[in-house]
Amino acid sequence: MPARRSTGPHGHVAVTAIRRPVLLGIGAGALWDMIVKLGVPRLNGGSAVRAMEEAITLIRAMGGGGDPVSFDGQFYQVSGLDPAPVALPPI
Repeated sequence: MPARRSTGPHGHVAVTAIRRPVLLGIGAGALWDMIVKLGVPRLNGGSAVRAMEEAITLIRAMGGGGDPVSFDGQFYQVSGLDPAPVALPPI
């Protein structure tokens, strides 16, 4: 099965691959000129850090199975997403 690529509302990309670990790079936007070209609004330093913290909270909720995940944050909103059945490595 080929890898699937999904771009979120803020231009972040997640890749799911079979039989290979996924490496996720996350940060508070050191490359804003490139990020803005993807259509993502530029955030100031404090907002960028809060968005990254929110993203980490959501990523942690998306692993280890359990009930569907709903999240209504300032930067990210999801409703009824099924988490991955396996636990995530530490972030």
